[in-house]
Amino acid sequence: MKPINLILFAIFFALLFGSQISPVNAQDSNKKKKIERIKVIGKAEEPNVEQEKQPEEELPETPFGDDVDDIFAVVANRETPGCAAGFIQNGEFIYRAGYGLANLEHNILNTPDTVFRIASLSKQFTAAAVHLLAEEGKIDLDADIRTYLTDLPEYPYKVTVRAMLGHVSGLKDYEHIAASFEGDKLASDVNLTNHFGRPLKLGNEDFLTTKEFYSAAKLLSLDHQPETQFEYNNLAYFLLSQLVEKQSGKSLRKYADSQIFEPLGMRKTFYSDDSTELIMKRASGYAPRKGAKYVNHMTNLFWVGDGGVHTSINDFIHWDRNFYQPQLGKNPQKFIQKMNTPNSKLGYEDTYFYANGQFIGEVAGRKAYFHSGGWVGFASYYVRFEKEKFSAVALCNNENINPSYLIEESVKVYFKHFYKPPSESKQSGSKQSGSKQNEPKQVSTP
Repeated sequence: MKPINLILFAIFFALLFGSQISPVNAQDSNKKKKIERIKVIGKAEEPNVEQEKQPEEELPETPFGDDVDDIFAVVANRETPGCAAGFIQNGEFIYRAGYGLANLEHNILNTPDTVFRIASLSKQFTAAAVHLLAEEGKIDLDADIRTYLTDLPEYPYKVTVRAMLGHVSGLKDYEHIAASFEGDKLASDVNLTNHFGRPLKLGNEDFLTTKEFYSAAKLLSLDHQPETQFEYNNLAYFLLSQLVEKQSGKSLRKYADSQIFEPLGMRKTFYSDDSTELIMKRASGYAPRKGAKYVNHMTNLFWVGDGGVHTSINDFIHWDRNFYQPQLGKNPQKFIQKMNTPNSKLGYEDTYFYANGQFIGEVAGRKAYFHSGGWVGFASYYVRFEKEKFSAVALCNNENINPSYLIEESVKVYFKHFYKPPSESKQSGSKQSGSKQNEPKQVSTP
């Protein structure tokens, strides 16, 4: 749900492939550390089973897991927020772990069962909902969005649903509605103020209901002619949530529950569209302050579409599996083909193309589908290598952490030292990264 214009988008990719991690709890990862491991009860195949923390015990050494622990050591601290991460080969975890704290005030550890807000990583679920409705004949991807949302302004050009999915819609974005903690407001016809005349600031300072935000969005004109350039756009995905609601008769939350999350067994995954609801095992979001202190950093805005999904590592594996063993829609295989097909021939610098909430390009020298997310206290990253049937995901509750760096460094290690092509794996008849790696862990340093 993070507003990004072209300049910020370039910064996003610089972070994505940069060599420097945010200096949060920086430690010398070359030094051998004493790692405390806590075994967690519960498996991804049974996402509804309540998990309990067991007495600390040393788990078997796992070569790849040890390397991951070294990379994630910068966030494995019992006094700071951190991440949960999972690494998946052939549809099964080869390693998963929690690092740091889910809640600083109550000293609760992050685990693979902790529930995180995943911000823009939510977009692929919104795109999936749109494609499912298209399969039902309720949405034409090449129709003008005003065919369905008739209260939107009369734009001078046709804005198709497909263009909105692929960030080539030409729509203005959140920063044209109000400022946020990320930057100032850009000039537009919308000038929102509070009761005292101060300009509104989105994030966690001023509050707008979903209806109020939609009313503001309806006041915006186009930024540029559609399908002439790629420009990442959160507002388009918010409008897609309104499209799903209009054409399904259900909120995006309820539609996704019945058509995506429940069929896949993702029992702890949902769009959070209620600012007052209780979310079991939810991580709190944090932001660093001077002096290595942290403050609570949680949004008070709960419209969805561009973001809003909450999930855990143990739940997310079911979504990853669906790309290899499709289960959704009337024709699951065709549905996945559509999800993996770019929405436009336009891409970022003609290098990275966009397919329904996923960038397509090279990561660690291999073709990958990937996306990140970041919004008010949270950061996330998911990358999938379909040819190799290997995926990795990190969900973090500190907005200053760069999960793409942590994951991609881990991915490089895996492909260099542990990955075996399918033919070699069958010949060896052994697991690729050491024994008992399916056991979840909580890893931290004192």
